Amino acid sequence: MLCLTFDNFGCGAEYGFGQGKLPPCKFPELVPASEWGSYNDIGLTLGQPRILNVLKQLDIRTTFFAEGYAAVIHPNEMKRWADEGHEIAMHGWKHEMWANLKSREQEERLVSLSVAAMTELLGQGPIGIRPPGFKINPWTDAVLEKNGIQYVSTVAAREAGFADRLAKIGVTYADDSKDVVVSHLKILPCHDDLTDAGAIGPAGGGLGLYGYEVTAEQAYEQFYQSAVEHEESTPNEPWVFTAHPFVSGNRAWTAFDRFLRRLRERFPAGSFRTGRQIALGN
Repeated sequence: MLCLTFDNFGCGAEYGFGQGKLPPCKFPELVPASEWGSYNDIGLTLGQPRILNVLKQLDIRTTFFAEGYAAVIHPNEMKRWADEGHEIAMHGWKHEMWANLKSREQEERLVSLSVAAMTELLGQGPIGIRPPGFKINPWTDAVLEKNGIQYVSTVAAREAGFADRLAKIGVTYADDSKDVVVSHLKILPCHDDLTDAGAIGPAGGGLGLYGYEVTAEQAYEQFYQSAVEHEESTPNEPWVFTAHPFVSGNRAWTAFDRFLRRLRERFPAGSFRTGRQIALGN
């Protein structure tokens, strides 16, 4: 089962440096600071239309884990994803790193804001969430269940030193690499090494968490081979990929477009599922 997902909906993300902006550019020799500062807007105005068009051509349905605040500032764009048959799930309120949240009360407020904004726009609330940073707190599943969330997309385990990788691009992440047990909700597994932003180097529009020299073409070839090997060996298990429109719809677009088309040529439309379909079986 192939599950294509997206994170970061336009300028709904706030990383502590100003609304709608990524952390300060750490690699000006590869990406002009002015372009880097516009990445979230580029993902919305250039990346998303490109991606939606090719998904429609290929008859693939996906899940967009969107910040709740994006429903307030990008209502037309978010509604288009939903109207075209894609699932809208939650990715925090303004992309708060979930492991950095200090209390259950803070988390309850952010989840409530997100659910309310998405429900008002779409007529129904999200039933899935991918916490920014891919990890949850000990109280998270109870908070989510209380707000109608039925599944969480999170990593099962994480190597030590992941927080150090984020620190290199200016993001503070409090995760201590300890696993958190999800006891109330269904799980859609995700993986640090199956995300474009982490794998692709800055020159290709990514964050370069796993190497600055990796091109978009190299990364998407590895993703494609991973998907094929997975489907051929364990087709009844989910293979979950995470793309970011500011990467996949921008500098990495040509490689991403080819990646999608190759997958669809290799596998029928029925091989592709949304997060909801995999986690809940419907």
